[in-house]
Amino acid sequence: MSWKKTLGLVVVAALLGGFYYWYEVKGGEQRKAAEEAAQRIFQLQKDAIEAVTITRGSETIKLTKDAAEGWMLTEPVRAKAEQRTVDEVLDGLVEGKRDKVITEQPNDLTEFGLKEPSLVVQASVKDASTPTTLQFGARTPTMSSYYAREGEQSKVLMVPASLHSKFDKNVFNLRDKTVLSLDQAQVKRVEVQHEEHRIAVESEGEQGWKMMAPLEAKADKAKTNDLISAINAAKVKEFIEEAPQDLAKYGLNPPRWRLTFFVGDDRAEKSLLLGDEDTSKGGLNAKRGSLEPVFLVETKLLEKLPKEASDWRDRALMAFKRDNAERVEIRDGDSIVEVACVENCGKIPDDRWQLKQPLEAKADAVKVRTLLRNLEELKAKAFIAEEASDLTPYGLDHPSARIHIWLKGASAPVTLLLGGEDADRGGRYVKLQERPAVYLVESKDATELLKMAPELRDLKLLAFKARDVRKIEVDQPDATVVLEEDGGTWTQVKPSRAKLEDYKVRSLLWKMEDLEFKEEWAAAAVAPDVHGLEQPAATLTLWGPDGKKLETIKFGKKLEGKEWVYAQLESSPMLYAVDAKILADLPKRTGDI
Repeated sequence: MSWKKTLGLVVVAALLGGFYYWYEVKGGEQRKAAEEAAQRIFQLQKDAIEAVTITRGSETIKLTKDAAEGWMLTEPVRAKAEQRTVDEVLDGLVEGKRDKVITEQPNDLTEFGLKEPSLVVQASVKDASTPTTLQFGARTPTMSSYYAREGEQSKVLMVPASLHSKFDKNVFNLRDKTVLSLDQAQVKRVEVQHEEHRIAVESEGEQGWKMMAPLEAKADKAKTNDLISAINAAKVKEFIEEAPQDLAKYGLNPPRWRLTFFVGDDRAEKSLLLGDEDTSKGGLNAKRGSLEPVFLVETKLLEKLPKEASDWRDRALMAFKRDNAERVEIRDGDSIVEVACVENCGKIPDDRWQLKQPLEAKADAVKVRTLLRNLEELKAKAFIAEEASDLTPYGLDHPSARIHIWLKGASAPVTLLLGGEDADRGGRYVKLQERPAVYLVESKDATELLKMAPELRDLKLLAFKARDVRKIEVDQPDATVVLEEDGGTWTQVKPSRAKLEDYKVRSLLWKMEDLEFKEEWAAAAVAPDVHGLEQPAATLTLWGPDGKKLETIKFGKKLEGKEWVYAQLESSPMLYAVDAKILADLPKRTGDI
C-alpha cells in the first residue's frame, strides 16, 4: 500500500472519529440537555426569583427575598424563613418537570380538580411583568401524580407527586425554627439566671471557661460548651403566640430561666427566656427578645442547665499533666512508697521508672502511668468548703495520707492531703496543700491512689523481648527440646527435626515475657531440698541474635499449699515463686508445640 493511500485512510478515520465525537458524544449531551429543558415546566433561573406566593385553600403564604436578611416570610406573619425549605420550593420552580400533557383543550377543568385548584404557586421573577404560576388539581387515579396547569394556559399537565410535595408547605414548615443562633467560638460570656441564683462564666479561649459568679473558679469546659451547642441546635417545636400581652401565663414574667450569651468583640447580647412546662404539648414555653413570639422548645433542654454553681464547676482537682511528672511519693501512715522516672521521662511508652522506697527495684511503667492518670483525672464528688479555717472535722489537720508529685521544672511538689471518710456521703475528704478548699472524692478513687510497693513494682521475671529470641532450649529430666528461628520461621532441631507452627512458638515466648513472680527470697532463706532447684523440673534458656545468651531460668518444686513453683535466674541469686501453670506450657517432646 502506498503512503498516499495510508495517509488518506488516516485522514478519513480522523474525520469519522471527529464526527462521532462532536455529533454522538458532544451532540448527544446537548440533545439530552435540550430534551430535559423541554420537559421543565418553567424556564427560570433560581437567582432571578424575588418572591413566592403559595395558596393552599384559604391560606396564603408569601415569601420575599430581602437583600440583607435573605428569604423572609411576609404573610401571614413576618419572620425569617427556613432557607433549606425555601430552597426546596425554588428547586421545584426551576427543576420541576411534567410527566406528560393530558389534554390541550379540556372540556371541563372540574374533572381534573383545576376549577378550584387545591394548591397554587406563584413566582415573581426579576424583570418579568407577570408572575409565573402553577396550579395543582386532583391526584391521578394511580396516586403517583397530580393534574396541573401552567398559569391560565388551557392544556392540562400530569406532574409527579414529588413536585407537589415541594410546594405543599404550611407556615410552620417555611418558618425558621432556630431558637438562638450562636457561633460557639464567638461566645465570650454566658450567664444563667434561675430564681435568685446567677451563674456567670467567661471564655478563656483554648483554656476553656472561668466561673465569675457566684464565685471565681475554673468552670467545666465540656458542660459550658454543651449548653451552647444545645441552644444552637435547638428548634422551635411550636409557635404559640405572635404578640403576647400576658407573659405571666406562660411563666415568662418573670421567666423561670434567663440565659444570656455575650457574642463577639462588642459582646452583643442574645437572650433566651424559659418559662413553664406545657405538659399537654410536651414542651417548654420560651421567648427571645421583647417583641418576639412565645414558642415551645423541647423540655430536655433543661438537662443542660446548671441548677447550682457546683454543676458547672470543673471537678478536676489536680492541675498537672502526667507527662510532666518525674517523681511520686505516697505516705500512708508509716508506709512510704517512692517512684522516680530514670529514663525518657514524659516519652510514653519509652519512659522508665524505678522504685526508690521502701526498696530499690524496677517499677512497672504501665502501673506508674495508671497511678499518674488516676491522680490527673481525680475529680471532686462534692465541694465541701471554699476556705476551711478548721480542718479538724475533715481529718485534714493531721492527714492520714499525703501524695507528693514532683513536676518537671517545678521547685516544689504538688501535694494532695487525704483525710477522713464520710460514710454518709460515700467519700473521703481531700485537700490540696496550696489551696484552702476542702473537697470530697469517691472512696474508691482515693483508695486507688494509695499504692503499696508491690503494686507498682515491675514483677516481670525475664527482661527480654519475644521478637529478639532466635533459639529456645528446654531441658527436663527425661528430654531436651531445642527450637531455632531462621528468617521468621521456627523449626524444632532436637530431639528430632520438625516444622513448627510459628504462632505457637510466639505464644510461648509471650507467656515467658509476661511471667511475673508472686514472692521473692534470698537464696539462703530456702533449703535446697525445699526449692528443688539443684535438680530442676525444667530449665529454659533463651538466645538472641548472633548466639548471645539472653537468660536461663530454672523451675523447681511446688510451694506447699500453693499452685506456685520455685524459680531462679542464672543472672540473680534470688529465689522467686511463679505460677506452676508455666511448666505445662513448656514442650517436652515432638508435637507439643
